[in-house]
Amino acid sequence: MTDWTERLARAFRLQDSIAEIRRALGDENVKTGVSGLLAEFDKLNRRQKVLTEIVEGQAADMIGIGELKKIPQDYVADGERYDSKRPQLRVRMLERAEVRKLQEELEAVRARAYALADEIAERNKATASLELTEEVALAAGL
Repeated sequence: MTDWTERLARAFRLQDSIAEIRRALGDENVKTGVSGLLAEFDKLNRRQKVLTEIVEGQAADMIGIGELKKIPQDYVADGERYDSKRPQLRVRMLERAEVRKLQEELEAVRARAYALADEIAERNKATASLELTEEVALAAGL
């Protein structure tokens, strides 16, 4: 065998071992329930992102959509020009009570995600036993 073919064969053996380690860890994660918890954790993270974007998009200095009818008509219709020198109106699409409700939901989701992260960390303390070849153990620094 030439030098490059030996190195390629070694690289393939290491890849095979890495795949086996990942499979064993995946099996152990299923046994301990970590896989299901990770799916739940991912869902909570995605929900946090959506709720954060909605809440942060509803600034306190915005005008409520229901308050638009109270604005003088000439404030909005500034003659023929659309580039009015008046400050732009930023409209909040949700009422304050709805924003507070979403903020509360966001906090509940965050709290659940933190608790779930702790639970995942605790369950990940389980150990899995694997037999590794000496070559793989040396390459991994074990």
